[in-house]
Amino acid sequence: MGGVADWAKGSTRVPLVEAGCPHGLSNGLPFRVVDEPLVIEKEEPHQDARQAQPIALPVLINGRISKPGELDYYSFEARQAQEISFEVVRAENFEPHLALYRAGGSWFDPDRPTRVLMEQEQSSDLMPIKVGGTYRVPQAGRYYVELSSIFGKGSPDGFYELRIALGKDHPIDSGLAEPLPA
Repeated sequence: MGGVADWAKGSTRVPLVEAGCPHGLSNGLPFRVVDEPLVIEKEEPHQDARQAQPIALPVLINGRISKPGELDYYSFEARQAQEISFEVVRAENFEPHLALYRAGGSWFDPDRPTRVLMEQEQSSDLMPIKVGGTYRVPQAGRYYVELSSIFGKGSPDGFYELRIALGKDHPIDSGLAEPLPA
């Protein structure tokens, strides 16, 4: 029994992995190769900013929206003038929604984070086709990203990949991986 790698053609640049056995060859399955650190969503609840899962940037997060109404929060430190890009690279069985917050709260509740707008949200009233955006940090501090379902849908098969990158090194429309040389 052995494996055969066949690199996918097209803009996604994701290799397909096939398994061979005496009865034939399996269908190809995508095998993503990434250069960012990978984080798996923790099992403990992180449904609000107080429980947010801490992450270091840049990162690719694998997570799940497994129940209706579920919210996943991640927290990170950012420096002033830093440009950060956010992209839901993949989402299955739900329509993803991203929101960005900064620590600081309001005079009603100083522990409640304040919603901030990504550049793309400031310039359009339309729902974006691709879920993501960029944000230039006006002041250093702790920030939170929330990933949820637009319609509150969740399922045991609802999963996502969220990329958070620094600077212009990883534009929003970049592929996940480059094919290996032949």
